[in-house]
Amino acid sequence: MTVTSFWTKDDENVNAALVSNTAVSTSEVVSTLEIAYMQSSLSGQYKCGINYGGDIIYSTATSINVAGILYFPTHALVVTGQALTISIQTVTDTAHTSIAWYKDNVFMNPSDSDYTITTTDVDESSNKITTSTLVWTNVAASNQDAALHVELATASYYLISTKAVVNVLEIYTQPQDYKILRSIDTYVYCSFEGPPQPSIQWLSHSTLTASGVAVTDRPTQITALTPTSQLTVYQSRLTVNVDASAGPTYWSCRATYPSYTGKYIFTGGQLDTNVACLTPIGVTAVSGPSTLTVGATATFTAKADNPPEPAFTWKFNGYTIGSITTSGSQLSTTEYEYVYTKSSMQVTDSGTYGALAVYADYGSSALVTVNTNVVNACARLAAPANGQLVCDPTTFSTTSTSIPSQAVSETSVSCTVVCNSGYKLQSTQSVYQCTDGTWEQQSVVNPFNKVSKCLRVVPPTSYTLTISVGYTLPWVASCTDYYGDYLRIAFPYHVANAASSLSCVSDGDCSLVDSYFAYDNAFDACYSTGNTIWLKVQYKQTGNTGTDRRNELFGQFSTWVQATSFLPFTLLSDASCIGACSCCIEDSCMKAPTTIMARLKCSSNSRRKRSVGEDFPELSFDEFGGFGNASQLERNEQFLCGPGSVPLGDTCMVCVEGTYQSGDQCLSCPIGTYQENSGSTTCSSCPTGTSTTSTGATNSGLCIEVCQMEDVRYGVSDPPSGWIVKLGDPVTVRCSEGFQFGGKSISVTKLENCNVMPACSRVQITTPSLNVLEGSSFDLNCKITSVSSPELCVFYKDSQQFNATEPISLGGGIFECTTEVLQAQNADEGSYSCSAVWDDEDNAEPSNEIDLRVMALTFDVTPNVYAEGSDHTFFCAATVPSDSAVIISWTRNGQPVGERLTATSNPAIGVLNLVDISPRHQGDYQCRATYLGIGTIVSQPSSLGVLGFLESLNNMDITKGSKADLHCKPTLGEVSWTFNDSPLSVSSTSLEINSAGEQDEGTYKCQVSFQGEAISSSATVTVSDFGITQHPTDTSVESGGVVTVTCATNIDSTFKWFNNGEEVPSGMESTSKQSVLVTSPLTARSHLQCVVTAGGKSYFSKIGVVNVIGFETVPQDKGLSVDGEVSLLCSVTGDGLEKLVWVRANSVEVSSSSMEEHRTGYLTSNVLTTSEEGTYFCRAYFETYTIESERATVSLVRVEMSNEAGVHTLLHWVTM
Repeated sequence: MTVTSFWTKDDENVNAALVSNTAVSTSEVVSTLEIAYMQSSLSGQYKCGINYGGDIIYSTATSINVAGILYFPTHALVVTGQALTISIQTVTDTAHTSIAWYKDNVFMNPSDSDYTITTTDVDESSNKITTSTLVWTNVAASNQDAALHVELATASYYLISTKAVVNVLEIYTQPQDYKILRSIDTYVYCSFEGPPQPSIQWLSHSTLTASGVAVTDRPTQITALTPTSQLTVYQSRLTVNVDASAGPTYWSCRATYPSYTGKYIFTGGQLDTNVACLTPIGVTAVSGPSTLTVGATATFTAKADNPPEPAFTWKFNGYTIGSITTSGSQLSTTEYEYVYTKSSMQVTDSGTYGALAVYADYGSSALVTVNTNVVNACARLAAPANGQLVCDPTTFSTTSTSIPSQAVSETSVSCTVVCNSGYKLQSTQSVYQCTDGTWEQQSVVNPFNKVSKCLRVVPPTSYTLTISVGYTLPWVASCTDYYGDYLRIAFPYHVANAASSLSCVSDGDCSLVDSYFAYDNAFDACYSTGNTIWLKVQYKQTGNTGTDRRNELFGQFSTWVQATSFLPFTLLSDASCIGACSCCIEDSCMKAPTTIMARLKCSSNSRRKRSVGEDFPELSFDEFGGFGNASQLERNEQFLCGPGSVPLGDTCMVCVEGTYQSGDQCLSCPIGTYQENSGSTTCSSCPTGTSTTSTGATNSGLCIEVCQMEDVRYGVSDPPSGWIVKLGDPVTVRCSEGFQFGGKSISVTKLENCNVMPACSRVQITTPSLNVLEGSSFDLNCKITSVSSPELCVFYKDSQQFNATEPISLGGGIFECTTEVLQAQNADEGSYSCSAVWDDEDNAEPSNEIDLRVMALTFDVTPNVYAEGSDHTFFCAATVPSDSAVIISWTRNGQPVGERLTATSNPAIGVLNLVDISPRHQGDYQCRATYLGIGTIVSQPSSLGVLGFLESLNNMDITKGSKADLHCKPTLGEVSWTFNDSPLSVSSTSLEINSAGEQDEGTYKCQVSFQGEAISSSATVTVSDFGITQHPTDTSVESGGVVTVTCATNIDSTFKWFNNGEEVPSGMESTSKQSVLVTSPLTARSHLQCVVTAGGKSYFSKIGVVNVIGFETVPQDKGLSVDGEVSLLCSVTGDGLEKLVWVRANSVEVSSSSMEEHRTGYLTSNVLTTSEEGTYFCRAYFETYTIESERATVSLVRVEMSNEAGVHTLLHWVTM
């Protein structure tokens, strides 16, 4: 039968691996449960179970109680000035008898008003659960890193907790009062210690003392910074941008921390910074004329905040104006005014004028601008011949046909052309308008702003009056039926009878146009509307045409025709036009072509015989009933002008010089022709090779050598494309945005060759405005867009040439030049531009300007020496970037400084406070400014020497006749000794007392001085018959080793040992006259001292110095990028170091040129910079030891880019 055993705790199975032994015999089964390290969580009811082939029996329960600490945090976080709540929970078998809280091993008295301690005991099974809570109010920042622990006692146990480190979270940087540039994004910072990360909110205040309102409409950014390896800071950045009219603004920060429990406890809390005033500075206003005339003087005024007093820069269309006269005056304690005056303004001076205020400590404000349009005064106009100009203002009114010479300055004029009697305007336009110096009527047809001409008017050669007479029929009228033909044939015979009733006809001035009836189409003389048939008659006036008699004629004809019956048969019979059959018309009586009235011709009816039933009735049948009278009349008039004249209203005008008659129009002679005479019907051509510059030339002298304007590349011209321009005449070139001609966007040139038209070009500095690190190099690229390659590119800094290079072609009319600025320094800051030069220096096109700021550090590198225990502050200021955050950090001997900083609200200013300086602070300090997205710049080192003691004197008691050494080892300086204030002739760092006697008792002082600083160390030496006869001796040991030291007396004594001032609790073996100490493993330099008590008196031994030799920092594995470098750090501690070197794995020492060594007291650091992969280690040579560090591997790494499945890009790190 198989027998097995198992154990349970509180009826739950215990891990079988803990059952160390199960023994089975014929009489018993023995099962052993072994737990090597009992904890309070293992308290409970334990039972053993035996399984006999499936049958299980249990032992009775055994209660095991393990006293211990169930919960106590390792870290306690609290906001400065607020309360910290921390608890401990223990488990014991009985209620506690005492409990005490300690801070830095000092009892925290509950009677202190800052502490409240509550403790409770709760029964849980057979255990007592004790909970003690400390509420510590108003925790000050000075309690940073304080260690809390708890000691609890019961009748059976004494528990001591681990230590909980207090982390007091403070405001790390306050927002400070600061001047900010108007209309430029300015970053304001505040920061708070952590972790945890608080939520940070910015508050806006109306005044310094007003309550704040949460900011929600401005961008903020939170960044985690690590100014030291022990500290994390959460920095919030607020972007502030105020316009030209804004006043001071007020801001503060609020951090709200969350609460949590666990190993780290935090009750949360809130921190509020002070309120900072941000005072805007910059240009507040720029004023100047919006419009002025050519030749006038322009005055531009800029106002800016003051103090500080700024320097001013004026710009035109974005370019710095050089060689200007600027006067300034202080308007008030807060405002400064600058005036820029420019005389003799030209059209090409039109554009945007602006001012920048440049403050030495803050940079340049935003550009504030005003637009100015320079226009020519409206050109004077000449009055037309036989007319005058009536203008507003009246200074432009004139009757002169020549352009008046009187100077005018008006830019807005309105003129009306008024012609003399007997003359009329050539066109319907009589009003001419000038706006901003340009007449609206200027065009390719009228380039010289000529007004309409007043033309001579003459009577027509004849007047024509056409009258339509309407007769109403009893049926629907038609011009082409049988009866319509009949009426049309008879109508001329009817109206011929009106002559005696028409005075104009009787006088001979007018006549009936008989040929009007010889029409080719019936509808030329007739039309019908319903029952009305309309028959036309025409009269012409050719006599006395100075008087138009058509109205008279129409009135008399209307009277006659309405009173006279229209009797077709009678009229035709009287004219012997009716055929014998009375049904046809004689062919000779038909005025219209006989073809259109064939049905009524007698020649057509000769084959017809009239009989009853035939279709042709007798023409004597008169549907008018014998008296047809006109029912309606209509009129149509025309007149005819003679050659060289055209209709104008109700008269004729004579085509003037420079025009010709074409139909009813007088047209201007085209470009390339002229006409010297009036009343012409043609124009004369210019001689070969010449042309006029506009239409309407009046004489051959206007035929000159000219060019026709073509399209301006990247712009337009005035005169525009298509216009004719005389060689040498001015042409205004207006370039497209970003392009220039002759260095300006608007330029005036002259055509010297018809084959060479002006073309605009663009010259750009394509390198954006830069923030560069001091000492770095960068390229300036100049791109030219042009129809031809320039000969040279000239580069300028602050308008002064500093280099010139030749362009290269990029194709497509684009060229590029490049120059390099090497190792940028502060002097390289400024505005950079370039210009492209073509055939000569005068033909140059300037580029835009970019601003360069050199990110530099201001740091005093003067060596300093301070006495131990004093304070020192390092200041470092970085150039404030315009578009990048900057973080200031510090290093000592190339390694990050662990001390806390006293930071400012401006991250570009760093302050490092060193308090209570000791030799560990000694070294080379450097300031580092890290610009996000730009890089890091490191200052030159500033050496800090600390005048202090590496070994100082200590009181000692020696016996008569013995020997003792006093050691005084300073960090630097010269040593002198005194005994009972009397100088000794000793200058070494050790003083020997041989065969001590009473004369050697007293006070010994070691004094050290260096560069004006002085320190001292004193000790009292007593000499007696009894006391310590054997003192601890100096020795050396490798780190981690132990030493054995002996202290002996000549009197019965008790012994205590101290290491670096702390009592040694163990490792001693003592008799009544001797004590031997075996130290625990030592990792740092140790000072061992024996204190002997005998007969109620204490004796102090000499200090035995243990020189612990070992590596404090060992090199770590590093990845080496292609063409990169890595730095390896190694530091060793110990006195007597002879040499510290780097060694490759092949045991070859590395050249010292790649190393940088620093020594601080007994600590020596060495940094190796290498670009080679391999295995490296440090080797330290001491007087009696040679030690080697752990190995570090430098491996080459690279980044490979691969595109998998065309979906996304992966990064692979591959070790080579």
